[in-house]
Amino acid sequence: MASPAFQTAGENSGGNNAPTFTEPASAVEGDLLIGVIGNADAGTAITGLTGWTQLAEGDDGQGNRFWYGWIIRGASAPDLVAASANAQWATSCVRIDGHDATTPIGSDHGNANGLGTTPDPPNVDPGSSRDHLAVALVVQEGKGVTRFDPPTSPDVFIERTDIGTTGGGPGTGHVGTTIATFGYTGQAKNPGTFTGINDGWLAATIIVRPAAAGPTNLDMNLLSSTVLYSIFLDGTIDLSHLSSPTLFSIFLDGAIDLTLLSSTVFPSMELTGTIDLDLLSSTTFPSIDVVGLIRLNLLSSTVFHSPQLDAAIDLDLLASTIFPEIGVFATGITLDLLSNTVFYAIELTGTIDLTTLSSTTFFSPQLDGAIDLTLLSSTVFYSPQLDATIELNTLSSTVFPSIDVVGTIDLDSFTSTLFFSPQLDGVIDLDELASTVFYLITVVDPGGGPTSVPQLALRGTDR
Repeated sequence: MASPAFQTAGENSGGNNAPTFTEPASAVEGDLLIGVIGNADAGTAITGLTGWTQLAEGDDGQGNRFWYGWIIRGASAPDLVAASANAQWATSCVRIDGHDATTPIGSDHGNANGLGTTPDPPNVDPGSSRDHLAVALVVQEGKGVTRFDPPTSPDVFIERTDIGTTGGGPGTGHVGTTIATFGYTGQAKNPGTFTGINDGWLAATIIVRPAAAGPTNLDMNLLSSTVLYSIFLDGTIDLSHLSSPTLFSIFLDGAIDLTLLSSTVFPSMELTGTIDLDLLSSTTFPSIDVVGLIRLNLLSSTVFHSPQLDAAIDLDLLASTIFPEIGVFATGITLDLLSNTVFYAIELTGTIDLTTLSSTTFFSPQLDGAIDLTLLSSTVFYSPQLDATIELNTLSSTVFPSIDVVGTIDLDSFTSTLFFSPQLDGVIDLDELASTVFYLITVVDPGGGPTSVPQLALRGTDR
């Protein structure tokens, strides 16, 4: 979300012709222009300025006419010439960006008039905690070359324009305008007072609203072959039924529904919140940082490069999915009913449930916490590090090369399982193992030093 900010200003003065704005330098399509006109003839209304939204027009009660308003600039310069009496006039205009594109001006704005040396713009309240820009406008009768001093209390306003008709002085029929701005986090605002000459004045305060945050509901339904770079998506995102789109550098926040995506590439994604990537097919996710509740149900032939998965991960019923270099930090990890899945360089922290895995390959995983690899079948684990309480109960035809196991190890009722180069430390229960092969085992037991037993086969109740 952008904050509104002053960019450039234009000012102009003249007499006996139509008041005319000077467009601020470098103005482009989409910029917010705010302008104020002062005219020394109080009897004739200021009109014209096609396309502008008038905020106020009238007689300040002291001999001046005033007008102020705004416009969102189009592709070319807007109407800059007003219609009024041919008297002395002065105009000020500022260019602002970072504003709300639909409703740039807050509803709480107003003006006051008086007589004296201290024009006093009224208090305003944006009614929101977001960043806003306060714009203070002054029209003063009799002001010529004498400059205004903008408010310095309670906040320091920065003067952006200060223009008066030549000559000047009380009662000479001259007029001047000025604009000052102050950016702040939304709250009730008292601009303070300007310092001018002793004459009639009109002072106004306008609130510029910031650009809207990311969309609450973004519907990018039925997109085909679309490329989206550097996206910030906030809220409920529906990217349903996308076909062959490429999304680079995405930050997704909220409830993300990427249902039924096909052949989609998501490099450098950050996913926050509840992520539903249901029924994805042939999708590539390199360098993903996923935080929140992740549901990747029924994925098929999906590639995830270097993801980090945090919180509760449900990767249920995955088939033929590749996860290289995964970092998983979660309380509960469920990789239920995986089939023909390859996991490279995984870090799993917390309670890991890899129940009923079939034909799954894990390269260089680090498993920490309570690990339940119950009922695994034909699963390959290369170079895992297992820490804490490890239960590898009723494993069948599972291969664990280069294992480093620390903690309480329960390898009960194993059958036809291969362990290559494991290091087992702690209380080791190898009860009722059958047809299990351990290659190059180093066992550290309470009774003595480590013992290296190369190509040791333990069968039945052998210890």
